[in-house]
Amino acid sequence: MIRKALVAALAAAVLGPAGCGVQPSGVLGGTRAPTGLAPGTPVYLVDDAGGLVVQRRGDGLSTIGQAVKMLLTTTRPGPGLHSYAGFSEVALELPITTAGEVITVGLPIDRDDVRREVGIDQLVCTALAVHQQSGGSPATGVRLSFVHGPDTETRHCPVLPFR
Repeated sequence: MIRKALVAALAAAVLGPAGCGVQPSGVLGGTRAPTGLAPGTPVYLVDDAGGLVVQRRGDGLSTIGQAVKMLLTTTRPGPGLHSYAGFSEVALELPITTAGEVITVGLPIDRDDVRREVGIDQLVCTALAVHQQSGGSPATGVRLSFVHGPDTETRHCPVLPFR
């Protein structure tokens, strides 16, 4: 019994400092951690698989109206990416109103012009991404208003965090 205890103590004394081979270290130096917002205005497009994909555009889009208008005036912005949000040649500013936790975006198109439900999601996600990037609450929802056809209910983006 004493022999087993002596062997265990000797093994602990020899192997203890070796540990698992990882040497202790202090704080490692490096570059500063990134802070702030990702550059560019977020605009949601649809990939070939039908999923929403955020693209960061650096072409001076800075408001919800400008970002949404880009979706409405672009039919195919790049390889494999599409806009299903309808089409308009309107160059005017879109009416955007905020009441409490709801942003209403006035669109210069008929609801029937929006191709597929993912087009509604593109518009909602783009509006909310711009809103959140500028410091807005993730709890805010978006209602889309059309020239003809019913408004959408207040919606949240299916790919953005919601609290």
